[in-house]
Amino acid sequence: MPRRVGIRLAFTFAILLTLSFPRFSWWGFAYVALFPLLDGIHRSGSPAQAFRFSFLGGFLFLVFSLLWLRHVTMGGLLTFAVLDAVAFGFFGLLTKNLFARFLDRPAKPKSRSLSTIHAILLLFTIPALWVTQEFVRANLPVIAFGFNLLGHSQAAVPVVAQSARIFGDYGLSFITAMPAAGLFLLVANAEKPEKPRLSMGQRILIITIVLVIAACVLYYGSHWLEQPPAGDVIRISTIQGNISQDEKWDLATKPLVIEKYKKLSLLAKYDGPDLMVWPEAAWPGYLNVDYNRADFGAFIQELNVPLVVGSPHFEVEDVVYNSAYLIDPGSGITARYDKVNLVPFGEYVPFGIFFRLFGIEQYARAMGVSDFAFGKDPVKVFEWQRDGRAHKFGTLICFEDGFSDFTRRMIDKGVEFLLVITNDAWFQLSAAPYQHLNCSVMRAIENGVFVVRAANTGVSAFINPKGFVEDRVMNEEGSDIFVSGGLTRPIFASSAETPFRKFGFLFPFVCILLSLPALAARFLP
Repeated sequence: MPRRVGIRLAFTFAILLTLSFPRFSWWGFAYVALFPLLDGIHRSGSPAQAFRFSFLGGFLFLVFSLLWLRHVTMGGLLTFAVLDAVAFGFFGLLTKNLFARFLDRPAKPKSRSLSTIHAILLLFTIPALWVTQEFVRANLPVIAFGFNLLGHSQAAVPVVAQSARIFGDYGLSFITAMPAAGLFLLVANAEKPEKPRLSMGQRILIITIVLVIAACVLYYGSHWLEQPPAGDVIRISTIQGNISQDEKWDLATKPLVIEKYKKLSLLAKYDGPDLMVWPEAAWPGYLNVDYNRADFGAFIQELNVPLVVGSPHFEVEDVVYNSAYLIDPGSGITARYDKVNLVPFGEYVPFGIFFRLFGIEQYARAMGVSDFAFGKDPVKVFEWQRDGRAHKFGTLICFEDGFSDFTRRMIDKGVEFLLVITNDAWFQLSAAPYQHLNCSVMRAIENGVFVVRAANTGVSAFINPKGFVEDRVMNEEGSDIFVSGGLTRPIFASSAETPFRKFGFLFPFVCILLSLPALAARFLP
């Protein structure tokens, strides 16, 4: 494949896929975005060239879609894009193995048609390979990142997104990738009469399979959207402080920060909440050892509403957690969750021992990298009494809502709703808060629970179990980031199981099994 053609196809793929996600959310592009990638892989002269081409396409997509990371670290963005793009490269290599085995061999003299079994195998294996690379990217140690999976593009289409209740966001990625795979097969080798092509009957079969799957998705989505909500009604207030990063940890502005949250909370109290939520690190200090905690206790008594508040927690010297506290007006601090999934090079320095050997770690600290310890309990559940009945809920901090299986394991402890506390102020006016919101939408649908988000700035919102954002903190102009405010809404607390919670989390492993032909294809006769 000529280099110019490869670069053009890689750019086309990256742009189409980027436009599928916020802030554009042109979700229809997601159904065809993989076509130029598959075309470039097919045109590649070898698996090695397919790896390089797919690596380039993945690198460009990651840079374009996550450009907001530049507000924190441009070097970190490029490093992350290079590391994660390796998974795209292996997608290209394995897909090329399939194409070399089934599409690029000379056609048999008696029949120019591709075997029907092989055509169906390709139709299902290509999306399975895509899901496999997404699963690897979202679960590798250190660089794990669950934003902007292909299925997340459908968060804007609730009737389609309901399929995540069965197969999770990876299943939604599989469904979204299939039309591009089908389109590619329909046009593959159209200009190469010596190569196998689909017969008319096989073309009809491919189109029929894709349309039947689409019809099933739409039917299921329409059916589930008609189901009424159920569960105990609880009123929750979410508070968005909108504290700038340069003021957040300044000792001179600390009293002003605390006072702002207090005033917003007292205003929200007039709406009669049963529970109130402050964002990640809303308390500008270590709440458990802060000299202001006595005054804060008096405020909790005045508020007389149970409060979840984000704050660093001081354990001992050199052991600090990014935590969420549950504070009861009558009992004080009743529970604490310490963040388990820390942001590398943001909340800790990975491979710290290695960096210390070369004296590099101090430079990371000088650039503002925090030094949090990893939480020890990955499924910590808060239990809260209301009207004589215990309610359980889970609290996710920052980008932890990007991990579907992590959230599912928390839900399996009897959680009836989820809180997400975060601070997206780092990323300024960008797509970051909205891409982050998509993760919460997926978690709500997968687990069939309400998700309430509280952001310092970001999107503080109420998401129902069907993925609809029912309301969000906004100003009079309709802006929902870099604004202050509070919002109280009723939610339904329910622990009804979804199919995803029972077996849907296994879907990526099914895709890994479906990908095995791509591994074996090169060695088959």
